[in-house]
Amino acid sequence: MSTLMYERGSYGARLHLIFKRYITRLIELSRTIQRNGRPAAKTHSSPEARAVQRGIEIMRFNQMRAFSRITATGVRP
Repeated sequence: MSTLMYERGSYGARLHLIFKRYITRLIELSRTIQRNGRPAAKTHSSPEARAVQRGIEIMRFNQMRAFSRITATGVRP
């Protein structure tokens, strides 16, 4: 139970920030690294990149919801 509380608490809050930093860096690299004479990725709005970015935002929203519940009730979800 304490492990789950830790994951939903401060660790969970940092996790989406870590993922967001990594995906942002990956997108930057894909624009600068050449493949067959062209950038590996032409744009950050590829379907795959958007899907990963949405997943990270979902993590953030779930964490905000958990914090709101803790603040309102003092009970973790």
